Amino acid sequence: MKAIAFAVCLAALGLASCATNIMEGFVGQPLQAGIARYGPPEVVFDMPDGRRAFQWRMESETVTPQTTYGNVNTNIYAPPGAFASAQSSYNQTTYGGQVVRQVCRYTMYARWNEASNAWIFESFEKPSLMCM
Repeated sequence: MKAIAFAVCLAALGLASCATNIMEGFVGQPLQAGIARYGPPEVVFDMPDGRRAFQWRMESETVTPQTTYGNVNTNIYAPPGAFASAQSSYNQTTYGGQVVRQVCRYTMYARWNEASNAWIFESFEKPSLMCM
């Protein structure tokens, strides 16, 4: 069980790392590069230090794998002096198969650049662990 939890953690770190690498690729790029890739930001607001924050909201849905476990129980009953008879039953339990919805927010910070007459991305917030 610990091995499964460890594998899930490694996968989550890999997803967060992937998102971070994508966002790093936009640093130094104008706002239009982000809009061309992901559409207009959902939220835009000014920071006290003169930067502007641009925030994109992305949703994803996944279905957890479905697994069924089962076992057969056999009871043998034989009263004294009689033939034995067997009675079997089967029990099963199914886990998984749920839809998991993930909402992620990606925030990039930009500063106005007079020379290029555009907002230029200079930094970003690291996305939450499960966002890719």
